[in-house]
Amino acid sequence: MRHERRPLPGLVLRERLLEVAGVRGARARRDDLKGAVYDYVSGPFIGYIQRTMETIAAMKATLDKEKRAKTADWKQREGEIDGIAYDLAATYGELQAIGAALPSVPELQMPGAELKALPR
Repeated sequence: MRHERRPLPGLVLRERLLEVAGVRGARARRDDLKGAVYDYVSGPFIGYIQRTMETIAAMKATLDKEKRAKTADWKQREGEIDGIAYDLAATYGELQAIGAALPSVPELQMPGAELKALPR
């Protein structure tokens, strides 16, 4: 009969203690990492988020101000263009009214209206 060699109880105990120490070390590192992440998120990260949001709010305010200024400029320019177009259309109409034979200008015609020749 062969005798199997069994590990000595001291060696088994040593291995188990090393396993437990390894698990505890891993937990401690994990807990340290959790603590570091929590410290970062509750400290510098919040400050970063706040500064970024303040910058965004300032940029939005500036954009809105520029938009209002541009809208005012565009309204003024639109009024000037409309005024010139109205004056030009009025002059064209006046010339037609006194009998000038002017070529048709499609931009001055009513949509769907056909031009009819005036009797002579």
